[in-house]
Amino acid sequence: MVRQRDATVSGLRTNLAANIAGTGSLALVQLACVPFYIRFLGIAAYGLVGFFMTLQATLRIFDFGLSPTMNREMARYSVQAGRPDEMRDFVRTVEIGYWALGATVGAVVCAAAPLLVTHWINVSSMPPHVAQQAVMIMGGVIAVHWPLSLYQSALTGLQRQVDLNAVRIAAAVLSGGGALLILWLVSPTIIAFFAWQMAVCLVEVLLLAACLWSRLPPATRPVRVNPVLVKPVLGFAGGMGGIALAGMILTQMDKLILSGLLPLEMFGYYTLAGMAANSLHLFIGPVFAVTFPRLCALVASADHEMLGKVYHDGTQLMSVLVFPLALTIGFFASDVLRLWTGNALLAQQAAPILVFLIAGTAINGAMFLPYALQIAHGWTKLALAVSVGMCLAMVPAVYFMGTHYGAAGAAAVWTALNVLNLLIAFPLTHRRLRHNDAWEWIGKDVALPLMAAAAVTLSARCLLVLPSTKSAAVTVLALILAATMVVAAASASRVRHWVVDLYSGIPARRGHGQA
Repeated sequence: MVRQRDATVSGLRTNLAANIAGTGSLALVQLACVPFYIRFLGIAAYGLVGFFMTLQATLRIFDFGLSPTMNREMARYSVQAGRPDEMRDFVRTVEIGYWALGATVGAVVCAAAPLLVTHWINVSSMPPHVAQQAVMIMGGVIAVHWPLSLYQSALTGLQRQVDLNAVRIAAAVLSGGGALLILWLVSPTIIAFFAWQMAVCLVEVLLLAACLWSRLPPATRPVRVNPVLVKPVLGFAGGMGGIALAGMILTQMDKLILSGLLPLEMFGYYTLAGMAANSLHLFIGPVFAVTFPRLCALVASADHEMLGKVYHDGTQLMSVLVFPLALTIGFFASDVLRLWTGNALLAQQAAPILVFLIAGTAINGAMFLPYALQIAHGWTKLALAVSVGMCLAMVPAVYFMGTHYGAAGAAAVWTALNVLNLLIAFPLTHRRLRHNDAWEWIGKDVALPLMAAAAVTLSARCLLVLPSTKSAAVTVLALILAATMVVAAASASRVRHWVVDLYSGIPARRGHGQA
């Protein structure tokens, strides 16, 4: 049993490292390229890039819950022997439907381009025909990009994160670096930017499709399309589709409203702050991607002891990685934006927005593990009910706050909603699924790392003045972040023991279900 758990921990470490490398590469490429995008295209055209990201995320509601369903089903198939033909048929059936759905969504966006430019996007600083062409190409990018999440989810469920992230890293470098070369050497236009993104998306999707099919178990017969295999998971997929719709409203409705409410330049500031806040997904995404399929497999095998260990380990790891980064960026928001973009005025405009967005995103990250636990048990009703209730409050709140207090006021709504999510969803999740260790989650897993990280970053903010030179300032911020992570890890017992085991090379045998 100890040997099995050591192998599990080793696999989780490998997959976590692969996911952080993949997500980190994507984030670093984006962070490095954004200042140059703004320099080549201008902040108004970059606002159009922000609209594309919002549109793409919004249209994911038409995924109908199939991507997370694929993740869960691949994890379950992986621990159920003797079903390779059924597994391959399931993948092919969903795959064909997914490609057709993506083509349909992309075609609708292309057809709606004139309407979007005329009645939604505020293009006063850009020729309307250029914006219309850009939106039409966006439709092509969305169609090509659509199947990507399906293949990513399937490989994640199979715990093939190393393969997945090798492709992601290559695609990130090709997408960002290639776009800069196109804008520099060929055409510094938004049209050229989106055309390149479509080409890279096509290559990435084809590579991931080939990778997935090569990793499925060998079949005894040719693969078939069998809709009967999909029917048993339609209920779960429907619940996940509802959650995705509510999640879209919670994460994207502010941008949809503000893209029509604010001038395109101000929306560009909001988009920039949102990208900085999303840097937390450098850690949120990998921890969730590693933990969720493992929780699904453990629920399927009824290993409750190991289930509790993975759940609490994942939560503490999330806290140790996310809170220090969020607090460092939040306390030094203006400095971080200035060092990133090289534009002091832009940093001044976007910093108040960033403070609210990153606070809300950090709280949201803490709730990813309770959410993963719910979905691993097939319990979609809680997340759906809470999300719908929050959506009902969000739309009028964003409109009111955006109208009266601008972009920063709208960003404050994101923080408030995530506080409500924590107060409602956490106790209900533990009452049903983990009623014996609620205080361990809120106290040891979340509060202790958060308070330790806050003490370090607050002290640094009060006592230190960043150097005037860019390299020295970046070094100081990196040292503050490193010190904050060390203190947070020291305050988290499970992560602390995990680190000790990693460096000692001798797995410690501890009680309370820890391997």
